[in-house]
Amino acid sequence: MIVLAHLFGRKSLGYRYEEHLTRRQELKSPSVVMLPPLPSNAVAAIRAHNQSILRTYTAYVETFVKQHLNEPEYELPLSKVPVGSSGNQEISRLLGVLEANQSRSAFVGLSGHGDHFKSIKDLCNSVRSGVFLEESVIPHLDVYPDGGMAPLNAYLYDFFCHGCVEPLEVANFISRSDTWFLLNDFSLILATIIVSLQVYLDPDLKSPCSEDMFAINDSSSTLSVEDEEDKIFDAQSVGQKVASKRTDNEVSQMQRSLGTTRATTGEDVSEKWDEGLSDDSDTFSEDDDTPEVPGSLHEERASMVSLEVLNAFCELKEQFDEKFHAIFA
Repeated sequence: MIVLAHLFGRKSLGYRYEEHLTRRQELKSPSVVMLPPLPSNAVAAIRAHNQSILRTYTAYVETFVKQHLNEPEYELPLSKVPVGSSGNQEISRLLGVLEANQSRSAFVGLSGHGDHFKSIKDLCNSVRSGVFLEESVIPHLDVYPDGGMAPLNAYLYDFFCHGCVEPLEVANFISRSDTWFLLNDFSLILATIIVSLQVYLDPDLKSPCSEDMFAINDSSSTLSVEDEEDKIFDAQSVGQKVASKRTDNEVSQMQRSLGTTRATTGEDVSEKWDEGLSDDSDTFSEDDDTPEVPGSLHEERASMVSLEVLNAFCELKEQFDEKFHAIFA
């Protein structure tokens, strides 16, 4: 739940978060207000993802500059004073001493910065003119306290722990009019994750309860908590069904693949590929032993882990929805 609260529905406490924590202690609120830190392995995964995104977008900028921006920057960004062969010769001489930047603005480079960017924010704020980047649309995720980021509001985690609305309004400063919509959005996010994992495990599996999970919750609904719980995805039964079905499919597919490989002739191979295989490359014959499939064990383990993850998400959604439906009245 802490990991999901760091990923979805993020609300910052602001840089004056000490006042919120002091108020929480004075009120003796059950809310922790400030979201607990992420586990170390999750932080490492997110930071690795951010570095990968940074390398990708840096390569995009370099490629765009080489292909479309052949002329260097010649106007200062604020004063618009021209700098170059037809501009101020003294400033041009000073600029000529420095190594020219390709991706970063030459005027930012006056302070000694090169084309190496430390973060997505650094890339967006100091990229050269003619390249338009918006930090909000780049798929990255800041982790507290990287980049001077303020801590996050723990309203989702707090509600999951105590299930009360009043502490969210008093201690977490979440408006009562926004509470239901924020909690409903998170419930729909959990439903999306569950159905996505279900489809990933078995694309052919059709659960009658999957569509009900996405139904918009209505505060005027007459369904009780028990009725809603009956609609919730039964993780254990679905997991067993997926596991048995995947195992049967893997066995049948392996048998079919072995039979097809043994029955395949040179003419069939030539029809499937542009060039026929040589005699030396025909390693599968009637006299050969059954080929080993080293990846099957890894796939089986990955499937087992995925089922555990699916079951964990289903249990989490069940517990969260139980508290969420209780506040409808």
